[in-house]
Amino acid sequence: MGRQSKSLLRVGELEIAVTRKAMKYIRLKVTPPCGDVVVSAPHRVSNREIAAMVNERLSWIHRERAEFQRLAHVASPNYESDEMHPLWGKPYKLRLQVAAGRRRTCLTNQDEIVLYVKPADDTSRRACQLEDFYRAQLSQALQPLLPAWQQRTQRQVNFLGIKRMKTRWGSCNISRARIWLNLELAKHPIECLEYVLVHELVHLYERGHGAKFRALMDAYLPTWRRWHDYLNRK
Repeated sequence: MGRQSKSLLRVGELEIAVTRKAMKYIRLKVTPPCGDVVVSAPHRVSNREIAAMVNERLSWIHRERAEFQRLAHVASPNYESDEMHPLWGKPYKLRLQVAAGRRRTCLTNQDEIVLYVKPADDTSRRACQLEDFYRAQLSQALQPLLPAWQQRTQRQVNFLGIKRMKTRWGSCNISRARIWLNLELAKHPIECLEYVLVHELVHLYERGHGAKFRALMDAYLPTWRRWHDYLNRK
């Protein structure tokens, strides 16, 4: 591991945790649960440059911190009837149906997600069942998207998986051409899934997020910034 240095930088009313290490670009994060602001930066980057970046993104930082505060007051779901759960950016009412047969999940024309459950199923078991449903929805949506975008970008993946991620919507192992997508994407408009997929495929051309990467994104998916900004607010 390369040399690292850690420090605190005050920008207005914000206290920024700064880590300098061997990297090419500055990265800024607002981390849960308290909305701490964290910056990773190359050793050459000055405090003045970091402060300028933070000031440029103050509105986004305040939105992120406000969202963490809001989520802190939202009760954890119990996966019971009449709770609202999103799918592809649209709210659905959850309905539990105790059934003697196998567990299954389906959508109705009344904007409901119906969980057919066993009488002894607890909150954890119902949560797993709904998670499996989201995973199936993502897999189904990817069936046409992945081959279409592999053909358009002329890049092939060796593996594409779905899992829960705490801080990323997607990730790409460039050397192995392996892509992971965040399970939570099933809760947002399907354009978000398409954006993240294209984003990771473009990384098979360009490792960083510089001008060349942005130019490729503009060429393949001109609306990408809209969905990038949307997901950054989540």
